[in-house]
Amino acid sequence: MYSFIGGPPTSGKSYLAEEIAKECGIQHVYVDRLRDKVAISNPKLKLWRDFFNSKDGEYWLSVTKKQYLNDCRNQTLALWKYIFNEITDLQKKYENIIFEGVDFLPDITRRDLDFDGIFIYCESIDESYQRNKLHPRIGKTEELQKREAILYAEYESSNIKDLAPKYGYQIFTSKNAFTAKASLLTMLGLKT
Repeated sequence: MYSFIGGPPTSGKSYLAEEIAKECGIQHVYVDRLRDKVAISNPKLKLWRDFFNSKDGEYWLSVTKKQYLNDCRNQTLALWKYIFNEITDLQKKYENIIFEGVDFLPDITRRDLDFDGIFIYCESIDESYQRNKLHPRIGKTEELQKREAILYAEYESSNIKDLAPKYGYQIFTSKNAFTAKASLLTMLGLKT
Protein backbone atom coordinates (compact mmCIF):
# COMPACT_ATOMS: atom_id res chain seq x y z
CA MET A 1 0.00 0.00 0.00
CA TYR A 2 1.05 3.57 -0.59
CA SER A 3 0.28 6.93 0.92
CA PHE A 4 1.69 10.43 1.01
CA ILE A 5 2.00 13.40 3.33
CA GLY A 6 1.94 16.79 1.65
CA GLY A 7 2.33 20.22 3.14
CA PRO A 8 4.67 23.15 3.56
CA PRO A 9 8.13 23.05 5.09
CA THR A 10 8.21 22.92 8.92
CA SER A 11 4.82 21.19 9.14
CA GLY A 12 6.17 17.90 10.50
CA LYS A 13 5.85 15.74 7.35
CA SER A 14 9.28 14.16 7.65
CA TYR A 15 8.95 13.41 11.34
CA LEU A 16 5.57 11.73 10.87
CA ALA A 17 6.68 9.73 7.83
CA GLU A 18 9.87 8.58 9.56
CA GLU A 19 7.91 7.50 12.64
CA ILE A 20 5.44 5.45 10.58
CA ALA A 21 8.20 3.92 8.45
CA LYS A 22 10.21 2.83 11.50
CA GLU A 23 7.23 1.46 13.42
CA CYS A 24 5.79 -0.43 10.45
CA GLY A 25 8.96 -1.42 8.61
CA ILE A 26 8.00 0.30 5.36
CA GLN A 27 9.87 2.53 2.94
CA HIS A 28 9.91 6.28 3.56
CA VAL A 29 10.56 8.35 0.44
CA TYR A 30 11.48 11.98 0.89
CA VAL A 31 10.33 13.56 -2.38
CA ASP A 32 13.00 16.27 -2.23
CA ARG A 33 15.52 13.49 -2.87
CA LEU A 34 13.58 12.57 -6.01
CA ARG A 35 13.84 16.23 -7.04
CA ASP A 36 17.59 16.01 -6.61
CA LYS A 37 17.76 12.83 -8.65
CA VAL A 38 15.84 14.18 -11.64
CA ALA A 39 17.73 17.50 -11.55
CA ILE A 40 21.13 15.82 -11.91
CA SER A 41 20.61 14.93 -15.56
CA ASN A 42 18.65 17.98 -16.67
CA PRO A 43 20.00 21.55 -16.29
CA LYS A 44 16.52 23.07 -16.76
CA LEU A 45 15.16 20.94 -13.93
CA LYS A 46 18.15 21.88 -11.79
CA LEU A 47 17.16 25.55 -12.24
CA TRP A 48 13.65 24.73 -11.03
CA ARG A 49 14.87 22.60 -8.15
CA ASP A 50 17.11 25.49 -7.04
CA PHE A 51 14.56 28.20 -7.83
CA PHE A 52 13.96 29.38 -4.28
CA ASN A 53 17.58 28.94 -3.16
CA SER A 54 18.63 31.27 -5.98
CA LYS A 55 16.45 34.12 -4.70
CA ASP A 56 18.00 36.92 -2.70
CA GLY A 57 16.75 38.46 0.53
CA GLU A 58 14.83 41.14 -1.32
CA TYR A 59 12.64 38.50 -2.99
CA TRP A 60 11.89 36.82 0.33
CA LEU A 61 11.07 40.06 2.11
CA SER A 62 8.89 41.51 -0.65
CA VAL A 63 7.17 38.57 -2.36
CA THR A 64 3.38 38.69 -2.17
CA LYS A 65 1.27 35.71 -1.20
CA LYS A 66 -0.08 35.39 -4.73
CA GLN A 67 3.39 35.48 -6.33
CA TYR A 68 4.90 33.10 -3.79
CA LEU A 69 2.14 30.52 -4.22
CA ASN A 70 2.38 30.90 -7.99
CA ASP A 71 6.15 30.33 -7.83
CA CYS A 72 5.62 27.23 -5.64
CA ARG A 73 3.09 25.86 -8.12
CA ASN A 74 5.28 26.57 -11.14
CA GLN A 75 8.21 24.82 -9.49
CA THR A 76 6.11 21.75 -8.79
CA LEU A 77 4.62 21.73 -12.29
CA ALA A 78 8.08 21.88 -13.85
CA LEU A 79 9.29 18.91 -11.79
CA TRP A 80 6.12 16.85 -11.31
CA LYS A 81 6.23 14.68 -14.44
CA TYR A 82 9.70 13.47 -13.50
CA ILE A 83 8.85 13.04 -9.82
CA PHE A 84 5.72 11.12 -10.80
CA ASN A 85 7.80 8.76 -12.97
CA GLU A 86 10.14 8.14 -10.02
CA ILE A 87 7.14 7.44 -7.76
CA THR A 88 5.79 4.96 -10.32
CA ASP A 89 9.17 3.21 -10.53
CA LEU A 90 9.37 2.95 -6.74
CA GLN A 91 5.89 1.42 -6.61
CA LYS A 92 7.19 -1.40 -8.83
CA LYS A 93 10.02 -2.08 -6.36
CA TYR A 94 8.31 -1.78 -2.99
CA GLU A 95 5.00 -3.05 -1.65
CA ASN A 96 4.58 -0.38 1.04
CA ILE A 97 5.80 3.22 0.83
CA ILE A 98 5.01 6.45 2.56
CA PHE A 99 6.00 9.45 0.45
CA GLU A 100 6.34 12.95 1.84
CA GLY A 101 7.22 16.35 0.47
CA VAL A 102 6.16 19.80 -0.59
CA ASP A 103 5.49 18.79 -4.20
CA PHE A 104 2.17 17.13 -3.45
CA LEU A 105 -0.44 19.64 -4.61
CA PRO A 106 -4.06 18.56 -4.04
CA ASP A 107 -5.27 18.92 -7.62
CA ILE A 108 -2.24 17.24 -9.18
CA THR A 109 -2.11 14.34 -6.73
CA ARG A 110 -5.84 13.68 -7.14
CA ARG A 111 -5.42 13.66 -10.91
CA ASP A 112 -2.26 11.51 -11.11
CA LEU A 113 -1.81 9.27 -8.10
CA ASP A 114 -3.66 6.00 -7.64
CA PHE A 115 -3.32 6.16 -3.86
CA ASP A 116 -4.50 8.52 -1.16
CA GLY A 117 -2.73 10.81 1.26
CA ILE A 118 -3.12 13.62 3.73
CA PHE A 119 -2.00 17.20 4.07
CA ILE A 120 -0.49 18.66 7.20
CA TYR A 121 0.27 22.28 8.07
CA CYS A 122 1.62 24.48 10.85
CA GLU A 123 -0.96 26.23 12.96
CA SER A 124 1.17 29.22 13.87
CA ILE A 125 3.95 31.36 12.52
CA ASP A 126 5.83 30.95 15.81
CA GLU A 127 5.72 27.15 15.56
CA SER A 128 7.04 27.32 12.00
CA TYR A 129 9.72 29.82 13.03
CA GLN A 130 10.96 27.66 15.92
CA ARG A 131 11.25 24.63 13.62
CA ASN A 132 12.84 26.68 10.87
CA LYS A 133 15.53 27.97 13.25
CA LEU A 134 16.62 24.37 13.82
CA HIS A 135 16.95 23.64 10.08
CA PRO A 136 16.97 26.91 8.12
CA ARG A 137 16.16 26.58 4.46
CA ILE A 138 16.98 29.93 2.88
CA GLY A 139 17.03 32.24 5.87
CA LYS A 140 20.56 33.05 6.99
CA THR A 141 19.35 35.86 9.22
CA GLU A 142 16.67 35.95 11.89
CA GLU A 143 14.66 38.38 9.75
CA LEU A 144 14.64 35.95 6.80
CA GLN A 145 13.83 32.98 9.04
CA LYS A 146 10.84 34.84 10.43
CA ARG A 147 9.73 35.72 6.91
CA GLU A 148 10.04 32.07 5.87
CA ALA A 149 7.80 31.14 8.78
CA ILE A 150 5.16 33.53 7.47
CA LEU A 151 5.43 32.05 3.98
CA TYR A 152 5.08 28.50 5.28
CA ALA A 153 2.62 28.90 8.15
CA GLU A 154 0.46 31.62 6.71
CA TYR A 155 0.69 31.54 2.91
CA GLU A 156 1.19 27.85 2.17
CA SER A 157 -0.85 26.58 5.10
CA SER A 158 -3.88 28.70 4.19
CA ASN A 159 -3.58 27.43 0.63
CA ILE A 160 -3.55 23.82 1.86
CA LYS A 161 -6.53 24.45 4.14
CA ASP A 162 -8.48 25.86 1.18
CA LEU A 163 -7.53 23.37 -1.53
CA ALA A 164 -7.03 19.97 0.08
CA PRO A 165 -10.67 19.46 1.20
CA LYS A 166 -11.91 20.49 -2.26
CA TYR A 167 -10.06 17.47 -3.65
CA GLY A 168 -11.24 15.11 -0.93
CA TYR A 169 -8.13 15.11 1.23
CA GLN A 170 -8.02 15.15 5.00
CA ILE A 171 -6.02 17.98 6.54
CA PHE A 172 -4.32 18.01 9.91
CA THR A 173 -2.38 20.50 11.94
CA SER A 174 1.13 19.61 12.98
CA LYS A 175 -0.14 19.48 16.57
CA ASN A 176 -2.66 16.79 15.62
CA ALA A 177 -0.06 14.26 14.48
CA PHE A 178 -1.61 11.35 16.41
CA THR A 179 -4.86 11.59 14.43
CA ALA A 180 -2.94 12.12 11.18
CA LYS A 181 -0.89 9.01 11.93
CA ALA A 182 -4.01 6.91 12.53
CA SER A 183 -5.44 8.06 9.21
CA LEU A 184 -2.23 7.22 7.34
CA LEU A 185 -1.99 3.77 8.95
CA THR A 186 -5.54 3.05 7.78
CA MET A 187 -4.66 4.19 4.23
CA LEU A 188 -1.61 1.95 4.28
CA GLY A 189 -3.70 -0.99 5.49
CA LEU A 190 -1.55 -1.21 8.61
CA LYS A 191 -3.98 -0.19 11.33
CA THR A 192 -5.13 -3.05 13.48
